[in-house]
Amino acid sequence: SHRVLGVWYAEGTNVAKDDKKAIEHFLYAARKGDVPAQFNAGLFFYQGRDVPQDLSEAFRWAHRAALSGHAPAQHMIGSMYANGDGVERNMAQAFEWLHKAALQGNVEAQLTVGKLCYNGNGTRKDLTQALSWFGKAALQRNAKAQYFLGGILLLGNEASKDLIAAYKWLTLAGDSGYPQAKDAQAAV
Repeated sequence: SHRVLGVWYAEGTNVAKDDKKAIEHFLYAARKGDVPAQFNAGLFFYQGRDVPQDLSEAFRWAHRAALSGHAPAQHMIGSMYANGDGVERNMAQAFEWLHKAALQGNVEAQLTVGKLCYNGNGTRKDLTQALSWFGKAALQRNAKAQYFLGGILLLGNEASKDLIAAYKWLTLAGDSGYPQAKDAQAAV
């Protein structure tokens, strides 16, 4: 399929790496409704890989894939709304799309949804939900989520303070190479 050829050219697998040929194949497949190819086309336009960077075009292709339930595309669309990349910044839309990706197990979306819930950005402030989403991402070995979870458990209020769990998560974050974790771990 054209998507597979696009991946081969993008990665240099079985053929010489060639981003120009990769985007041609991704666009051909994307126009035919291939959802992962739509996401890849969006990513190429977002990054400006052998095409002029075009955030509106990136949004258009990624949004098509996101509407079909593609979790990485949903994460990308949520991030674009959060940052105002190619669309007007809209934190409620950012939360909606990131939450869809997080529900599918996208670890970066889980981390971001945890932050949004913790800060009440794009959604209501909800410490229980923040802990839940940080926990989901932490269980997938995301060092930043482990650090945030450990920090909340270390500094939390009566209901969320748990020094033993804080030490565990901060140790895991530190072991994963997250530099701030070692300092926080020393405070436990």
